[in-house]
Amino acid sequence: MQDGPQSQLWISSTKIKPKAQQKAKDLTTPNEIADLQHGKENYVDFSVPWTLNVSYSFRYTANNSYVNYDKKVTTSIIQNLNFYGDVNVTPKWKVGVRSGYDFINKEVSYTSVDIYRDLHCWEMRFSWVPKGTQQGWNFTINAKSSLLQDLKLNKKKDSRDY
Repeated sequence: MQDGPQSQLWISSTKIKPKAQQKAKDLTTPNEIADLQHGKENYVDFSVPWTLNVSYSFRYTANNSYVNYDKKVTTSIIQNLNFYGDVNVTPKWKVGVRSGYDFINKEVSYTSVDIYRDLHCWEMRFSWVPKGTQQGWNFTINAKSSLLQDLKLNKKKDSRDY
């Protein structure tokens, strides 16, 4: 038996029973598999009801500089706590929030709110950044098919418009 492009499924690397693997192959078209492999960042997985990712970063730097043959060492510390989470509000709606906190400057870091709606053959995305140098919003409705990727409506307002 010769395996074609359909054998490259996005199922996890755990062992899958042959019946389940065949069912997944039957439910996934070659175009869907190709779309997923070439546009993973745009893929929205509704099978996961919610996610939460939290990260902490600590960076210490020391720089040497010389002024009139005197060595001067300057140090800096950066500490951030970041999080990203999303939740399926309904089977077709997904809302995500990304933000963080800068402990050195004692302020909220880059924040964005993302809303996604599955419209069957179409999809809608709304992204809003409420503050900072990247402040603005972006609204897009586009066809899901890779053949119709240029068929879209995009409206936006960014920091240059304020």
